[in-house]
Amino acid sequence: FAAGFEVKYWEAPTRDGGVSCRRFFCQNYQRHEKITLDAAHPQLQDATDGSNMIDGVRLKVAAGPRIRYLEAATLDRTVSPEQLAAALRSCTNLISCCLTECRIDSAVLSALPRSTLRSLRLSMCTGMTDASLAAALRGATALRYLDIEASGEQQPTLPGPASAQLLRFSKLIVLRLSDRGCGSAGFVDHRCLGHLALRPTLDNQHNSGITTSLTTLHIEHRFRERTPPAPLSLVQAIARCNRLSDVDGFRLPSTIPSANVAARINRLLVSPSDLRRLADTSSSVHRSWMHLRELLIVATKDSKNSLGALDARLIALFKALGVHLTSFVVRVHCQAGQLSDIFPQLPNLRHCSLANALGPGEFFEPKAKSTKNSKASDLHDLHGHHDADLRFLSRHCPQLRVLDLSNTNGAYATFSEIALENLVDRLQHLTDIYLYECGSKFNYRSIPTKGGRVAVHYASFSPASPTTSATSHNSNSTTSTNGGSADAHSAALSQPVRSNSNKR
Repeated sequence: FAAGFEVKYWEAPTRDGGVSCRRFFCQNYQRHEKITLDAAHPQLQDATDGSNMIDGVRLKVAAGPRIRYLEAATLDRTVSPEQLAAALRSCTNLISCCLTECRIDSAVLSALPRSTLRSLRLSMCTGMTDASLAAALRGATALRYLDIEASGEQQPTLPGPASAQLLRFSKLIVLRLSDRGCGSAGFVDHRCLGHLALRPTLDNQHNSGITTSLTTLHIEHRFRERTPPAPLSLVQAIARCNRLSDVDGFRLPSTIPSANVAARINRLLVSPSDLRRLADTSSSVHRSWMHLRELLIVATKDSKNSLGALDARLIALFKALGVHLTSFVVRVHCQAGQLSDIFPQLPNLRHCSLANALGPGEFFEPKAKSTKNSKASDLHDLHGHHDADLRFLSRHCPQLRVLDLSNTNGAYATFSEIALENLVDRLQHLTDIYLYECGSKFNYRSIPTKGGRVAVHYASFSPASPTTSATSHNSNSTTSTNGGSADAHSAALSQPVRSNSNKR
């Protein structure tokens, strides 16, 4: 078994393609190699079908009391729940456990040690039910980090009544529930979570219960556009958690929350109509969002895929929120020049994602009617319609680190090369810029990389071929990975190669 991994909870300081990566992850620590069981190493995966080459016998031999950290993935075909339970039962000193695509049941999770386990991650595991989750929580006095990802369309809603009652008396610090594996249907039961789990215990004066310990609550949806407004039960639950400081998956509810709740929200998801409802409130309500660090504007079923006209109230709202805002994500269409009025209100911005927000590409236009045999040379340049927006971004957001200008509409870039070069020159702290699917005629190698300090992530696209490749800017070598969307490209380039060339 490959060794040297410890499971911790981590929030990515940078975003890949504008998608927040908040999950339990494995960080290499060589000093832990003798107490780590890693059954998820790529060398253990079968290249033909993706299954794991570890069987139940080898897993049982590798397990034992010396194991403190365990990570296993894709064991659903080779290891039965009984074999997995036997291996976990022998790990009596286990501190951290991460299971991905494994078959589990109540017996498997009951085999986890009660007094030592601190972090548990269950990702896309079949057999995850209310009863099995309750088995993992029952008596787990040391558990502080819990991360659950749905396993598929048939995933039952969680937490259920049994597991919610046990969550209520736990001392969790971090709770993450993600339905990214279950398609369009969500699996988080907001009623049980708000009314049963996140409620103070009777002996709350003795500093017990989840409401006195929880600091991080992430409810992540696979499609942010389908995130429903936060229900009243969740809003009330957030108000009860005294130490809560990191909330993800919170969309502005139908009723504007109180100042007590607004002060606990650091990530807010809104639609254009939500944004206008918030702008119609008083300036004191605007200032109550004092801890807001990330604002995500997405199109929802009840709103148009457009930011709409900006008026004085919206500008005043951005000015109030922009005092502390460090991340700005836009997933709706923006007219040319609209962002020029917003960026001056966001002086502390570190991360900005405008992927798919700059509208249909008009920077390149065919000279003649396009055919199946058209080539990139048949296209000629037009002036970029969003050059002014990039100019205002570089002028008013000097602390920017990560910028995503990807265009996943199959259109070409709506900004000129000279505007992008000037932006990179002006932003002294820029480290990563994403330009996926912005057209093959765009000269990515002309972008200054400042001696390798700026990583340029781009995808080549040819009108004659639908093949798209993700590439990281490098003067000596080029690495390519097949991919489709900007998010897929970003995941493939989590460690980009940085160029040593600054030649235009």
